[in-house]
Amino acid sequence: MNRLYIYPTTRAIREAKAKSIAFNQFLPKMVTVGDFESRAVVARSAKFVNTLQRKLFLKEAVSFKEIEPILKDTSLVKFYTQADDFFSFFQEISAEGVALDELFMADTYAEFERDLNLLKVVLQNYKALLEKNGFTDRIFLPNEYKLNRAYIESFDSFYLELEGYLTNFELELFSKIAKICPFIIKLRTTPFNKKLQKSFANLGIKLEPNSIIELDLSKKKIISSRKVPIKIDSEVIECSESIEQIAVAFAKIDAMVQSGIEPDRIALIVPDESIIPLIRNFDRVRNFNFAMGVSFREHEAYRYLEQLYKFLKGDEVAKEFLKRVGFDFIKLLDTKQIDIEQFFEQLKKLEIPLFKEENLQEGLEKLNLLKRYFDFMHTMQGFSFSFKEWLFLWLYELKEHTLDDAHGGKVTVMGLLESRGVTFDGVVILDFNDDKVPAISGKDRFLNSAVRAHAKLPTRDDRENLQKHYYTRLLEQAKTSALIYVKSDTKQPSKFLFELGLHQNIKRYQIPNELLFKSAKSSYNPYSHLNDIEFALDATKTSWSSSKLKTFLECKRKFYYRYIAQIKEPKSDTINDGQLLHTILQRAIKPGVSYSNARELEEAIAKELGKIEYSDTSLLYKKPLWQKLMAPFVQSQIEHFKSGWQVKRCEFTLKGKIGGLEFSGRVDRMDIRDDRFLVIDYKSGAIEEAIKKNVDKLEDFQLSIYAMLVDRQDKSDFAYLEILKEGKMTLLEQLQERQEKLLEHIEYLKSHKSFVAERTDNLQKCRYCPYQLLCHRGEYL
Repeated sequence: MNRLYIYPTTRAIREAKAKSIAFNQFLPKMVTVGDFESRAVVARSAKFVNTLQRKLFLKEAVSFKEIEPILKDTSLVKFYTQADDFFSFFQEISAEGVALDELFMADTYAEFERDLNLLKVVLQNYKALLEKNGFTDRIFLPNEYKLNRAYIESFDSFYLELEGYLTNFELELFSKIAKICPFIIKLRTTPFNKKLQKSFANLGIKLEPNSIIELDLSKKKIISSRKVPIKIDSEVIECSESIEQIAVAFAKIDAMVQSGIEPDRIALIVPDESIIPLIRNFDRVRNFNFAMGVSFREHEAYRYLEQLYKFLKGDEVAKEFLKRVGFDFIKLLDTKQIDIEQFFEQLKKLEIPLFKEENLQEGLEKLNLLKRYFDFMHTMQGFSFSFKEWLFLWLYELKEHTLDDAHGGKVTVMGLLESRGVTFDGVVILDFNDDKVPAISGKDRFLNSAVRAHAKLPTRDDRENLQKHYYTRLLEQAKTSALIYVKSDTKQPSKFLFELGLHQNIKRYQIPNELLFKSAKSSYNPYSHLNDIEFALDATKTSWSSSKLKTFLECKRKFYYRYIAQIKEPKSDTINDGQLLHTILQRAIKPGVSYSNARELEEAIAKELGKIEYSDTSLLYKKPLWQKLMAPFVQSQIEHFKSGWQVKRCEFTLKGKIGGLEFSGRVDRMDIRDDRFLVIDYKSGAIEEAIKKNVDKLEDFQLSIYAMLVDRQDKSDFAYLEILKEGKMTLLEQLQERQEKLLEHIEYLKSHKSFVAERTDNLQKCRYCPYQLLCHRGEYL
C-alpha cells in the first residue's frame, strides 16, 4: 500500500524510522506537515517571495503619510523590528479565513476602524507590489491555491499524526484532499485542545475527551477511540537562582541514566532558549546535543559585527571594545548611500573576521553561510543604503543562522515545539515559571482578545492552551520527569502546576553545585556568601606573588574563592591577548640578539606570529592588527637599542623574602647599559592603575616587588613597556613610597590569622570576574 505518513516534525520522523528499523519493517514514505502542505498545493500564479524580499516590499507598502497612527517611524531599522507584527497578523487572518472587513463589525475602541482601514491599505499595496514584480506571498495562498492533484494521486492514502492545532485553511485543505484519497488522522484529546475538538465537531465528528483517537476524514467517522486518563507524576523542584536549575537538571539526568534510561531517550526542555549558552558552558564533557543548533550570534565574527553596529549607534561600551582591538574609526566616517557590492568591499577593508577578501569564500563555506551570502547579494541588487543600514540588514540575516551541533552528546536539549510528536523516557524541564510556561504570546498587537473572540480567531487563552497540550503530551508519555522553577521576589512557579495537580509535589533540594564547579569541595556551598564568610590565613606559611597580593587588596571575596576554596576559573576558548603577545616578544627579543633597524625586528615578530596556530577565528584579524599596532613599539625599541641598551635576561624568576613573607615573580625582561640595569614589564593593556600617584589606593605592586627582590637595586630602574600603545616606556616613580606601602600591607597580613571575605565596592571589577555568579553580581543574573 502506497500510504504517505505525515508527522509534525523531522525529529518525529526520525523516531518513527528508528522504530520501523527496530522491527525490521520496510520504511514507509514520511514527510512533515509543512512539507506536505507545500507540495499538496500550488499557487495559481507567480513565484513566492523570500524572507528578505518580502520585508523590503512591505516597507515600500507602508510608505504613505497616513500610516503614522500604527507605524510612527518607517525608517529601515525601525521598520524591520516591527515588520513581523504585520506579517503575523496578515498570516493569521488568512490562515483562519477571516477577511479584514469582518473585523469591522466588532464593537471596540474609537480608532479601531481607522487602524483596520490602514492595515487594509497596507495589504493591498503589498499585494500590488508583489504582482508588479512577479511574486506572491504565502499569506495569500488560502485564497489563490489549487490542489496539486498529480502529487496527491501518487499516493493511495494519507495518515496524519496530529499534535496540536489545525487552522481553518489546513482543515479545509485536508478535507478537500480527503475527497480524493482516504485521509486518516490520529490524535490525542486533552482538556487543553478543546478548540481542535470543536473544529472537528463542526465537521460532524465528535471526539471523546481524554482519548487516543483515529478518525477517517474522508468518511467523517471515528475508526477507533480508546479512553486514556491523563496521568502525570512529575517531580517538581524549587530553586533560588537560575544557575541552580542547571545543577539540579544535571543531577536529575544523571539519576535517570543510573536508573537504566538510555541517554538518547532523555530530553532537557528549555522554554526560554536564552539559558542555552550557560548550559553549553557548563557541559564540559559534552553530554548534550542541542537540537536547535548553535546560534551564529555566539560566533566571534557575529559579535564583532554586532559591536561595530552598536558603535555606529553611539554605544560607548562598543566603542571601547573596538578601541581595544585597534579598530580604525576613520574608515567609517563616510555615511553616503552605497550598493551591496560596496558594502562588502568596505567590510573587507575593515578586516572583519570572515569577510576579508583572501578568506571570504572559505570562511563562509565552513560555517554553511555561503548560500545565505549569495542569496543576500542577489536579493539586494539595486538597493542603496548607508553602511550602517547595510550592516543592520546583514546582521538581521545572520542572527537566525545556526551551526550544527556536530560534537554533541546523547542527551537532547530542545525547545517545546521541537518535542512535538516525539516520545522520551526521561524529561527535565527548566524555567517552569509563570512568565515562561506557557509562554506569553506577542501576536496581539493589532487585535485585543474581545475582537479575536468575535472574529473566531485564536485568543491568547487558545495559544496558551496549545502549549499546555504540548507539555501534557510530553510529560504523560515519559516514564519519569522533573519540572524545575525559580522562586524569588520576582519569579513564581507556573500556575499550570495546579492544573496538572503537581503543586503538592514541590521539593527543595540541596543544590549539587559540585556538578558545575568541579573543584569545589562537596561540603562547600558557593551561595553561603549570603552570610559573612570568614577564612583562616597564615600569611607567613603561604607563597605570595604580585597577582595574589593584588587580588587580596582588590577583593577579599575573589581571593577567598581562588586561593582558599580553590575554585578554578572556567577555561576559555578565547585568546588571551596579553599571554600571546608576551610569548611572541619572548621569542623575538632574546638575550644576545640585537636589532639595528626596524625591518629586522618587524620580520622577527611577523615570523613568530606566523608560527602561532589557534582554533579561535579571532586570530584571522588579530595577527595583522597586532602587526599594525606594534609598529610604534618596534620603532621605539630600535631607538632604545641604539642608545646602548642590550637585552641581558628574559622570562626569569625572582624569589625571596619581603618583610618576612615569601614572594616570587617572573620578570619579562632585563636590559643592561654600562653598569645600569632596566627591569621591563610588558603591558598589552592599560597601565593607569599600576602607575597611579596616590599610593594609598594602589593595589598593583608588581614592579615594587621586583625592586625588592632584584640584586643591585641601587643600580636598577623599573619600567612598564606598552606593546600596543606607541611602544611607550614608563619608568616607575615614587619607588620608596610604594615599597613603604607594600611593607604596610605585609605587616597587616602578618598581624591577622583570619579575614572576612568582603566583596569589593568597585562593581567595575566584577564585570569580567570569573566568580561574579557566586557573588550575585554581573549581567548573567
